[in-house]
Amino acid sequence: MDVYGLVGKPISHSFSSKIYNFLFDEFNIDAVYRNFECEERDILPLINSGVKGLNFTAPYKNLIYDLMKINLFSKEFINTVVAHTHVVNILKIINNELYLNNSDIYAIIECIDKITEKIDLKTILILGNGDTCKSIYFALFYYFNCTIYNSNRSNKAFEKCVMIDWNDREDCAKKVDLIINATSVKDELIINPFGAAVFDINYNPETTLIKLARENGNIISRGEDMLINQAISNFNIWCNISLSDNDVMALYDLLSLEKNP
Repeated sequence: MDVYGLVGKPISHSFSSKIYNFLFDEFNIDAVYRNFECEERDILPLINSGVKGLNFTAPYKNLIYDLMKINLFSKEFINTVVAHTHVVNILKIINNELYLNNSDIYAIIECIDKITEKIDLKTILILGNGDTCKSIYFALFYYFNCTIYNSNRSNKAFEKCVMIDWNDREDCAKKVDLIINATSVKDELIINPFGAAVFDINYNPETTLIKLARENGNIISRGEDMLINQAISNFNIWCNISLSDNDVMALYDLLSLEKNP
């Protein structure tokens, strides 16, 4: 049986094992997906243990890219997105050769595309500056023609973003079309969304921001939407299988979610 899994800390909230084990069963694939909540020192032994593929989440999304620099593996293959962002969230291993990719980009683009079907997207405020923010910025800069504002507690902006002081973020929120919460904040209201669309990368539990946005009638995209779009890309990378619309709906049913219209 092939072994895949999620590497991060903490990951007890994750729905990933539920999703991929469901897909392996549906497509009669002899494989299992496990959670590997571990320390950094445990990751190399895990990669060398015979696993076929891994996902990486916080705080390890850039770790594999860094490990490449010291030539620990026979050969590594990276795509353009990883080369630009230095962020890896999916790894495929074949005969000690590592294939590194970033399916966050696909998921982010899909989520934002759904939003652009409903609004004229010209201005975006990103909250945060972690590894997922790097992927969000890449997707926005290369695939969407809009002005990007960034606000984070360290007050360090991405290149070509308009920096907004953390204490002024709500003033900015009043004038943007979309707010993206890429921080890890779930249980407190990180910002008042006012009339903006909201894309929050977090889930389980549903964030206070998404709850308020839904109550206010704002357009929303949830962390679960991003997770499912990641699964579409990851499953294709690992198993060379493209999920149908019915397969995707089955994932929403699995998580007891309504798909955003």
